[in-house]
Amino acid sequence: MSRFFLRLACFLLPFAILITGVFFLFYYTGDLMPYDIVLDLQAAEPSMIYLPVGAGVPEHNQYKVFAAAHSKPEIVVVGSSRVTPFRHEMFARQTDAFYNAASLASIPETVAFLVDHLPIDPPPRILVLGVDPHFFNVNTGYDPVEGFSSRENFAPLDVVRLSLQSFFLQNTSISNIVNRTDRQYGWPALGLRAINTGRGFRRDGSFRFEKRLEDQHRDTLVTLSSLPEGASQPNPVRLAAYDRILAWATEHNVYVIGVVTPYGERYYDLIQNSPDHAFFPQARTQIAAMFAEYGFPYYDFADLTDAGWSISEMRDVIHMTDLLAARVILEVARQEPRLSAYVDLEQLQRDIAQAPNPDAIYDLLPIITPPEADQP
Repeated sequence: MSRFFLRLACFLLPFAILITGVFFLFYYTGDLMPYDIVLDLQAAEPSMIYLPVGAGVPEHNQYKVFAAAHSKPEIVVVGSSRVTPFRHEMFARQTDAFYNAASLASIPETVAFLVDHLPIDPPPRILVLGVDPHFFNVNTGYDPVEGFSSRENFAPLDVVRLSLQSFFLQNTSISNIVNRTDRQYGWPALGLRAINTGRGFRRDGSFRFEKRLEDQHRDTLVTLSSLPEGASQPNPVRLAAYDRILAWATEHNVYVIGVVTPYGERYYDLIQNSPDHAFFPQARTQIAAMFAEYGFPYYDFADLTDAGWSISEMRDVIHMTDLLAARVILEVARQEPRLSAYVDLEQLQRDIAQAPNPDAIYDLLPIITPPEADQP
């Protein structure tokens, strides 16, 4: 009998070594790494980005809430990917006081859920709320995410399966894995998605996009038929979500600054003026009225040209580059004494003036035209 078990052990040992090795590999890449270790590595290497395979909005939000609880910031940004370009360097007077808790593909209900789980002992002093009136279309395809991943639904085998697919299908470089660097620029990266694409969350919660799309990929191809089906009225559920956020802020004595970041010129013109998208201007009006009712400031930069800015500083039709994000912060800080206490206005003006291109205000990233399959 003992000989049988010995033979069985010898037979199973290579499989056990293989399985252990695979799990260790994807722990090392960051795809199976606990958030506290991720944050420690990012603290040691501030330029390191993080985007694991298999993570969606619940995991992104969990990572953001964990990071906010860890750093206890005084300024927190919340919203969708449209405000992820806001970075700690823009708050030069107190960079450690800033955290960007905005996530990807987050509609107002999802943002409200995240805000409910921000630390309140102490709460942040300032909440910068990225407002997205285009999400008030009842036909917008995103569903709310009002939960975190848990031990019950954590599936490490699925992460391993997706990681193996990513490894082989994208021809991941062994040297990039060993060095934990991205393939685009050779910068520190955790998670195979970050390693393969060069995009991911920085230590301050901001998001590094791997590329800026050229003009023809940004705004010039937008047509009315390319937009989602319109709606005549704003979605009341989305308005209620913002009301929930402002009520939370009032309860915890948090000062909210609402910001609508710019849209591409043609996109804005179509969605603002088309009768089929009447929800959009109505949503802007109703949101502004809600902020006024709560006594919080609200800055609407939806119209890029009205603000005096250029389409060349948009990443695509709805996302800013870091340079345009810096302009937004500068404009708001000039009018908000509470925010300007954290922003060195003269330094930020110099940063903007000296930026060699819209993506390089803080990171020297080249402008590249992406392969067709990578376009959003």
